[in-house]
Amino acid sequence: MSATSIRRRVTTAGCSVACAIVASVAVPIAHGAGKIARTSAQSATVELPSKKSGSGVSIRYQIAGSISAGQSFTVIMTFSGVTHPQGGTAWVSAEAPMQMTGQNDVTLVQGLEANLTLDAIANADGVYFLHVYTRQGTAGGADSIMIKVGDGKLTQKNQGQMKTTVNGERVVSLPSK
Repeated sequence: MSATSIRRRVTTAGCSVACAIVASVAVPIAHGAGKIARTSAQSATVELPSKKSGSGVSIRYQIAGSISAGQSFTVIMTFSGVTHPQGGTAWVSAEAPMQMTGQNDVTLVQGLEANLTLDAIANADGVYFLHVYTRQGTAGGADSIMIKVGDGKLTQKNQGQMKTTVNGERVVSLPSK
């Protein structure tokens, strides 16, 4: 049985187990948990967990390049598992203040894989999300890809002064606007 027929059989059976196809070898992925399949020493392909209430479209992604503040990085997404005769669509949006460039949508064809490559940039360290939406027929799905930029810690501007009240409580005094 070929890897393609395994993937098609799993998708059409509505099973809660998805298959990641890496070098034509099927690797099972448990429902509700992402699995990283190493393809080289520098990059990893990740398959998003499938959802019973989702569109049925399988999503794999890979982030090329290092992710640091102010530097552009590339996200390569692969969509598969489309079973609806009229195909489907997929589109991506970035959570502000992260910005994307390039095409952010792709038409999905029944039985074929579709790729979407986009560049993104975040100007500060922190955790950001790419939101991925899929639709085939009347079924729709939404997933999020967490992007950790730099050390992933959020930085906050100093917005006040730490003061101690007469009761010994420590409070932050904020300016009024």
